[in-house]
Amino acid sequence: MQSRKSPLLYEFKSRSTLHKENINNIKGITMKEEWIDDFINNIKYIYTPKEIFPYYHKIRGLLNTKNFIEFKRILDRLNIENINEVLILGLLRLSYPWRSKINNWEWFLDKSLVELNKRGLNGSEILKGL
Repeated sequence: MQSRKSPLLYEFKSRSTLHKENINNIKGITMKEEWIDDFINNIKYIYTPKEIFPYYHKIRGLLNTKNFIEFKRILDRLNIENINEVLILGLLRLSYPWRSKINNWEWFLDKSLVELNKRGLNGSEILKGL
């Protein structure tokens, strides 16, 4: 009697690189991304493109691997009053293609609009297309 291999096990063995998506989604377990705490704790000091870009790259990695739970946690933990306008817009634009998978995305968009208007900016114009 020949034993059948699990499709998941076969997938792991058949690929030369493992994708975080496969690992993260095993039995619903989400692996914590260690850089997230650093990002949240230092967000009010992140202004320049040189400071922002590495985080955009990591966030894009979360989204590309469909780690929406971790991205949702980022949005939940952010104090929008501490985030500069470029970062607010960047988070929304990076995550836009997956907005239907991120259950707090619309909430963050609404918070962003209010915050941008509170800063005397035209939030509707800045967030146009989202």
